Amino acid sequence: MVLDWLSRSHRPPTVDDLVAKGRYAQAVAVLRTEIQDHTPTLPERLRLADLLVLADHGEQALPILLGVADELARCGSNDRALEALRRADGVAPGHSAVRERFEALARAARARIVEVGSRKPEEKTDPYVAHTPGPRARIARLEPREKDPLPLDTELLAFVRGLGDRPAGSGREALAGALFADLQHYVFRRVADGLHRRQVPAGGIVVSEGDPGDSIFIIASGSVRILVVGGHGRALEIRRLDVVDFFGEVAALTGKPRTATVVATADCELLEIDHWALERLVEARPRDPAK
Repeated sequence: MVLDWLSRSHRPPTVDDLVAKGRYAQAVAVLRTEIQDHTPTLPERLRLADLLVLADHGEQALPILLGVADELARCGSNDRALEALRRADGVAPGHSAVRERFEALARAARARIVEVGSRKPEEKTDPYVAHTPGPRARIARLEPREKDPLPLDTELLAFVRGLGDRPAGSGREALAGALFADLQHYVFRRVADGLHRRQVPAGGIVVSEGDPGDSIFIIASGSVRILVVGGHGRALEIRRLDVVDFFGEVAALTGKPRTATVVATADCELLEIDHWALERLVEARPRDPAK
């Protein structure tokens, strides 16, 4: 047991260890050593770019982000390519290479819209009417349909209800319970498109200061650091948040850019709630009759 303890105490620091201590340059060096013997995966390349930005080496992160955006665009993952370009634009605002790729994605999107618009419209039928003539068709209008038009994502429903069932205090941690405790199926169906499960590895950037944003995040597992750029240009940690706490409300409620950078200090699972979905959830909660 003593030998096991000694071996653990003398092991070299991992990327996660260094990120937790704010030693981003050292974390970059360790990660580069870990990936030098194989072709880095997309998550590994994005993580390296995030660490380079935190280590004040954004000029090295830029070509990585552009390469990731190009690869995702070639695979048809334009939404993810756009996300990588937004991160690149945060590193080098107005850079010509970033602008050209934004324009290329916009042209591709316009081409798809034109293609879809040129197709012949499909025949539309009333799902309440059976495809049989005569009185039977009129009777069928009153019968329930076999399938619900809004399928229930039971996995996501269980996830958000789990957030609502966790014990919470009366402060910021109470939001999840207020929104999701005893969440009804019909309410969930109305907002499901605005609820997104996000997984971020330790050291990954969730949002960056200055990014546009109209959503909030609730922490389902893990923890995050809230960083702002100080007067000397370096990132300053102003707060740490843990499970069931939330962040991003300033941008979501005001429409202004993100006011801080949020970095995962451990592997995180988050629930991102779009602003419109948040409003519907609030409206759906029963009001206190005493008020």
